[in-house]
Amino acid sequence: MPVTEKTKNRFRWESVTAIASGLIALATFAAVFYQAYMMRQQTRAATWPHLSLIRSFEDNVLQIAVRNDGVGPANVVAVVVNVDGEARTSWDEVYAALSIEFHQDTKTSTSSLNNTVFFPGEVRPVLSISGDPSMPEIAQKLRQVSGAICYCSVLNDCFIAGDFRETPAKDHCKAILAYPQFKG
Repeated sequence: MPVTEKTKNRFRWESVTAIASGLIALATFAAVFYQAYMMRQQTRAATWPHLSLIRSFEDNVLQIAVRNDGVGPANVVAVVVNVDGEARTSWDEVYAALSIEFHQDTKTSTSSLNNTVFFPGEVRPVLSISGDPSMPEIAQKLRQVSGAICYCSVLNDCFIAGDFRETPAKDHCKAILAYPQFKG
């Protein structure tokens, strides 16, 4: 078939149509990918946990608690408690490091956070001390305690809740897992 003006134009239109089809397919792929990304972000926001550490000292009762202020559950992976920068593994070690000796009428209550799940709005006391005549001094000594909690959402996005004095970097929980774990 000889190449005429008519066949030249036909060839050009086929190329334009093929390129346009490819661009439409690429735009469709981009739209679907973006929609999937946005759905993941929406799911992430709907399941986002946020743990906060709370200290209170009222009516001669000292309490340290953890609260989930987020909208999703928080799975606690690791807990580190430090006294003057050195990791401790129990409240007894913390008391010994701070030279805290309790009066015989002192009531103490502790709980562990490791491998627990906090539901949205849940508050859990970690340490409660009451009835000690030297409570203000005990509260002052406990200001030397710092710590961090590594926790993850249901989507395995992990976060770090930091402490009473310093907040660790919010990248991964690997740094926290390198320390001796606090058992409570």
